[in-house]
Amino acid sequence: MTVYDYLIISLRNKDLIASFNWDPLLVQAYNRMSKLTKDLPDLVFLHGNICAGFCIDCKSYGHIKNVCQICGKALSPTRLLYPIKNKDYEKDPFIAEQWRRVKKWVKDSTIVTFFGYSAPKTDAAAIELLKNIYNDGPLHRFDRIEIIDIKEKKLLENTWEDFINVEGAYNPIYLKSFYESILAEFPRRSIEGYSERYFNGWWGKGSNRILEKKQTIKEFHRQIKPILIKDQKDDFSL
Repeated sequence: MTVYDYLIISLRNKDLIASFNWDPLLVQAYNRMSKLTKDLPDLVFLHGNICAGFCIDCKSYGHIKNVCQICGKALSPTRLLYPIKNKDYEKDPFIAEQWRRVKKWVKDSTIVTFFGYSAPKTDAAAIELLKNIYNDGPLHRFDRIEIIDIKEKKLLENTWEDFINVEGAYNPIYLKSFYESILAEFPRRSIEGYSERYFNGWWGKGSNRILEKKQTIKEFHRQIKPILIKDQKDDFSL
């Protein structure tokens, strides 16, 4: 198991992972975890990805080796956006669609996790877009915002102070590791665990926490299997 495997399996199809990375690691982890369950999060690639293919006619996307699920034509490689200051996200139809999806998803979310995103100053357009996503609309008063990064807290606070400026929202929670996150504490039950703890006054702890240890997919499957069985029955209790 890798941290990408754990990230993928900790979420369900109601969730979204938005990645800025071009590399295939996230897609490869998705393929591995799809052997355990088909109830996995949606993926979007905000700067493109070498494994992502796009059908210009149908506006659908998937693995580059697959065909369009609508028209059956081969998918075309997606454009890769490089770390330059000014990017035109609307110019490329695939990238534009990816950003539209993430905007809607974040606005409707209660838990938002930033994992290893450094918000580089050279990516001014992405920073502005993300600021608008989170600060637009009604107050996210009870949202949980987790920022996973190994940098010192003071440095992170300076980086993110203008990013998340929602009056009344909880302050971001800065974590050093994925294994400290609510996703790892309540795999596939993050919103349920959050609701029980902060709205119902529950004092319990997650009983299926993902721990940082070396194990095979088969070994981890024994741990997560009871949860996957409950998923199939639409039983999302802790």
